[in-house]
Amino acid sequence: MKNYYEILCNSFPKDLVHLGLTIELAINQRPQDFLDYMNATKEPHARWSPTPSDEFYTLDYWIKTLEVFKEKAKNDQEYRFFIKHKEKVIGSVNFTQCFRGVFQNCNLGYSVLPDYEGKGVISKSLNTLIPFIMKELEFHRIAAGYIPENLGSARVLEKQGFHIIGTSPNYLKINNKWQDHVLTALTCEQLDSNL
Repeated sequence: MKNYYEILCNSFPKDLVHLGLTIELAINQRPQDFLDYMNATKEPHARWSPTPSDEFYTLDYWIKTLEVFKEKAKNDQEYRFFIKHKEKVIGSVNFTQCFRGVFQNCNLGYSVLPDYEGKGVISKSLNTLIPFIMKELEFHRIAAGYIPENLGSARVLEKQGFHIIGTSPNYLKINNKWQDHVLTALTCEQLDSNL
């Protein structure tokens, strides 16, 4: 069986030279980096995110959680990345809920600091990460969902070639209320046809 964690560790960071950005493994960052990023996105992303506990915004929480992230990456359960500009974390892309066997699927999530929204940071990062996840880590399918009002997220996924597969009512509890989600997916065959 392939050691996907080893493949992952030998392949990053990735430079997006044309944007002056790097994509780095989140598990190689300091807990303070996570805390700073979460504090910076707390208010602007509240309408799109689950409501976290008070502990979420403490350094102790991120010291513990970073260890959990490392174990999950080693066990092929999730892969998390930070997007950095001049050593500052400005975005996050996560592939979580990874399944192997006959499914070979993971779920995509992402966010970016408000000052960088609408500037192609996530799209350009996904142009690098999605082929890596599908070809190097051998996932057949990537799923992603978004709240219907989140038009920015809808545009990002459409640009990447994700197809709408349905709508799920009351799918996730976001911002303290159950929210409908548009469900999308991309398979490696669709990725190949988009390249």
